[in-house]
Amino acid sequence: MNTRSVFACTLIVCLGLGLVTSACGAVESVQAFRQAGLDFMTALKEGNYDGAYAQFAPELQQEVGDAGALRSMIEDNQAQPAEWSFTSFETSTKEGQQTAKLEGNVTYQDGRQGAVTLELLKVGEEWKLTSFNLTW
Repeated sequence: MNTRSVFACTLIVCLGLGLVTSACGAVESVQAFRQAGLDFMTALKEGNYDGAYAQFAPELQQEVGDAGALRSMIEDNQAQPAEWSFTSFETSTKEGQQTAKLEGNVTYQDGRQGAVTLELLKVGEEWKLTSFNLTW
């Protein structure tokens, strides 16, 4: 094998590893914001409003007020989820901010069915909710 062939093989291997590393990073990012969404929905299901409120970005915390206000919002509207699945997700970067959106289906504890949309922002190393929408 000549020097040119070795260089070409090395370049192909390096490019291949770079793509694998990049793809793995993207998968980890999807798993991280998806997990944040799952954690939020699980906290709502379990009635852990302090835990759900802790998943909010600071702006959403200000808008909602506190965990007690979140509890009232969910319970007064009978919007406590029993089961859900996320059927689509998207990510984007705007002005250096990583954002994500999860959409899916939800079944509430009273049996009604509807839709769920969660929007998230990466704050430091954590994904935090900037908005949530539960409809039926």
